[in-house]
Amino acid sequence: MEARDAITDFVGSVRPRSNVAQEPSDVAAVVAALVVACAVFASVVVGAGSYHPDPPGGWVVVALGFLVATTLWMAVDNTSGRLASATRAIPLVVGVVHLAPSTMLMVTAAASGLVLLWLQHEHPLRVITDTALWTLEAGVAVVVFRLLVEGGLGNVETWGVIALAVALGVIVRGVAAWGVERLSDRSPEPADIAAVLADVGAITTGTAIGIGSVGLAAVAPWGSVVGGAGMVSLAAMELMEIRACRRLTEANQLADAQESVVSGIASGMVLADAAVAVRSMMQADVAAVGLDSGTVVVTTSGGVVDASSAALAPIVSQCKSGAGSFFVSSDELERLRTLCDLGDDPLFVLCSTVTGRGGDVSLVAVRKTTDRHSFALSDRRRLERLAPMVAASVDASDRLASYQRQARFDELTGLPSRISIEASIENTMADVRAMDRWMAVMLVDLNGFKAVNDTLGHQTGDVVLAEIGRRIGTIADSVDAVGRLGGDEFVVVIAADDRDELVAKGTEVATGLASVIGEQIVHGDLVLDIGISVGMAVFPDHGETPGELLRTADVAMYAAKSRGVLMLAYEGRLDRHRSRRLGLATDLRAALAAEQLEVYYQPKVAFFDGALVGAEALIRWTHPTLNDVPASEIIDVAEHAGLLCDLTDFVLERAARQVVALTEVGCAVPIAVNLTERDIADPDLPDRYRSVLAGHGLDPGAITLEVTETALLTREVESLGVLPQMSEMGVTLAIDDFGTGFSSLSHLRRFPLDEIKIDMSFVERMVIRPNDAVIVRSIVELGHSLGLRVVAEGVETNEAWNLLEEFGVDVAQGNHVMKAIDADSFVVWAPFWDQHRTARGFMAQRALPEPQDEPSASGAEVTALRVQN
Repeated sequence: MEARDAITDFVGSVRPRSNVAQEPSDVAAVVAALVVACAVFASVVVGAGSYHPDPPGGWVVVALGFLVATTLWMAVDNTSGRLASATRAIPLVVGVVHLAPSTMLMVTAAASGLVLLWLQHEHPLRVITDTALWTLEAGVAVVVFRLLVEGGLGNVETWGVIALAVALGVIVRGVAAWGVERLSDRSPEPADIAAVLADVGAITTGTAIGIGSVGLAAVAPWGSVVGGAGMVSLAAMELMEIRACRRLTEANQLADAQESVVSGIASGMVLADAAVAVRSMMQADVAAVGLDSGTVVVTTSGGVVDASSAALAPIVSQCKSGAGSFFVSSDELERLRTLCDLGDDPLFVLCSTVTGRGGDVSLVAVRKTTDRHSFALSDRRRLERLAPMVAASVDASDRLASYQRQARFDELTGLPSRISIEASIENTMADVRAMDRWMAVMLVDLNGFKAVNDTLGHQTGDVVLAEIGRRIGTIADSVDAVGRLGGDEFVVVIAADDRDELVAKGTEVATGLASVIGEQIVHGDLVLDIGISVGMAVFPDHGETPGELLRTADVAMYAAKSRGVLMLAYEGRLDRHRSRRLGLATDLRAALAAEQLEVYYQPKVAFFDGALVGAEALIRWTHPTLNDVPASEIIDVAEHAGLLCDLTDFVLERAARQVVALTEVGCAVPIAVNLTERDIADPDLPDRYRSVLAGHGLDPGAITLEVTETALLTREVESLGVLPQMSEMGVTLAIDDFGTGFSSLSHLRRFPLDEIKIDMSFVERMVIRPNDAVIVRSIVELGHSLGLRVVAEGVETNEAWNLLEEFGVDVAQGNHVMKAIDADSFVVWAPFWDQHRTARGFMAQRALPEPQDEPSASGAEVTALRVQN
């Protein structure tokens, strides 16, 4: 099998490639025929007195020589050597010397014509023209030889005449061939001219061998053997050279095909480029590239066309079964024949199928077999080498297209991505500038989305974003552009004829978005309410590039979020606030490192006897240049700077020091520290807390931890894991600002709480607003029914104190007792208060009844006892 493949490969590598021959024009063929007729007539006339009679069988030798030489010539292309010319010069020399002119011309025409007819039967004019040119060459050589020869073969002058005759014959044939091309409106290529010039050396070699063999044959019988051996050697060398050059050509064709296929990756035209490359490389009548998905691209002489997978189904089916090359009958590829106008000619098919990431990729080359040639083994190998490259390029093109889609469109929401929306902004800017209109960029941010991600996980967050993206996409037709900037930020671009209309349209769009986004999102058992904040920047007032407009819209959006409004247009002063926050973030980091922040303490006293029962630690910061920074701003800056946990650790450390200081003066009370959302989501919180207590030798109950209701519910999932650990340690846990989270009160049963702090907004208004008083009373009753201590913060007046005492509140905190004071002042104030609290009208030494042996009273009974006392 290997030997047969090797022979087949060799034959295919040197086989003439006549299918690329082109027909000359009718005029060119007629002119060539006339010129040949003249040459034939002249050669017959001058050959009346023959130099030598025709030797017996001489014409057979010359005919065989011309058959071999013409066949080799047809195998030569413009990139190979020209030893075929040398091979042809040998029978030409022998025929000129030994054959009569008429015999010589008939042998030349017959031998050359038979080869040309066999290889170029599809091109009758080409057969006629080429046969005439070969005959013309022989006729000119005969005429020159007969006119100039005077001596015998042993005469040096005779050898020169032979060489001159052959050379002039070749030159005349070359000039005539050039004329044929010109008459056919085709200019010879530079490679063709170079090939003619290369003939000179080859013809010289062949002529020398021919003269030598003729001369030796004249003096010795074995001289003809030398000539035959010389011709065989030249033919073998030519075959090797043809094979080497053909291999080089095929390698270059494969490289060009691969380059063409790879170049189609960026343009997304891999299939079309691959089909064109296959047709060119295989010199096929039709080439096709098909995918498993049904996509098929077919290329013919008329260009590239799309076809259905059914057109190639029989070919691909046979190819997958292992048949790489095969003939097909006229009815097997009926659709392909109709599509490519192949007629009823027999077809030879070469196919290669490989499996890529996206499925099977099939390469098909089809050639009509009217030229009596099919594809060679080397063709099959090249196609098999090209197929994996095509499959890889298809995969790469698909990935590139996917990346480009991801670059242009957000994969999660399907909206245009940042790159696309910036391009849309730039295009809209150009349009409104040309039409003297106005435009604005609106930056839409989701309120509380970070809490959704942190609480429910990013998977749920992605579901929410996808739904929000779908809802925002519903307004795409009413605005100029819409897209997702990143995270939970979206962009809307609007344009209007004037500024007032632009502002009105922006308000309308923001209101519409708030309405459609504000609808509840149901995900499993969860029902989520999402709000938005919108910042608007107007072109060109607030920026002249997409980047500037997005930045200013972002500033306005954060300002709207901090002020609690739906939409805010950009103003220059907003940048100053942003710069302040950025500067504060840097300063806060340094202040924490240098312990430059202070902690103030606001006492908590019992309603029953006015005793000091604790204090709340409150952060304070006196900035070197900005003076006092509000606590709310400190928290906001710490959150954006990622310093919340560091800030909490700082307060915990200071609170622990304060507990130690109070213990030393005989007033050991617990200090309450507020935890942030990030703290209760931190699994390391118990370890952080233990570390602080261990550093000061304190028990877990020395520091009370307060968590706001909104933070507790926002971090519900995490806090259910962390807070029980803290409770098991013996830490007192309090829910701060209770009543502001609008949550179901049943959530209280799910958390290990010890204390409820009623939000000051209810306490401050309950004296003048009965509804707030009802709320406070209800909270007190609820807390006591759950066995929790109830603390009222924001106690500012005596009226509030009396009403809270009537409701049964356990602990009071507020300026009516004492405002927040620094650590040193608190250590001085605490013993003084404990000694002189009766001077403020508190009833000392009032105590609840001693506990009995019976089961403990319920929360309602405890409340009743307090009221009675």
